[in-house]
Amino acid sequence: MVKVMTNNVELKVGRYVIRIMPVLFFLITAFACYNIQAVIDNSQQTIVQMQKENSSLSKRLTASDLKRRTAEQELASQKSNGQSPGVVIISPEGSKVHTFDAPRAYPSVQKDLIF
Repeated sequence: MVKVMTNNVELKVGRYVIRIMPVLFFLITAFACYNIQAVIDNSQQTIVQMQKENSSLSKRLTASDLKRRTAEQELASQKSNGQSPGVVIISPEGSKVHTFDAPRAYPSVQKDLIF
C-alpha cells in the first residue's frame, strides 16, 4: 500500500483559507532577493573604490614619469667629464637632480693580494 503525503497545511482566518506553503515560498524568495541585492551593492561599492584608487595611482605614475623625464633632460644638459654617473637620485619634489660619480677602481692594491 502506497501512502501519499500532502502539504495541506492551511490557516483559516474567518472565511478565508491561507495555505502556508505559498506564503513560505514567497518569504524565502523575498529574503534571497534581499541578500542578493546586498551582495551586488557591496560589490559595486568595491568597484567604485578600486576605480578611485586606480585613477590616483595613474596620476602619481604620470607625475613620477614627468619628474624622471625632466631629471634626465637636466642630466643630459650638464657637462660631463666623460663618465656616466653611477647613481641618479630624483628628489620627491622634483626640484633638483643629484648625481654621484660611478665607483672607481683603486690601483693595484687588490691585484697584489693573493688568497
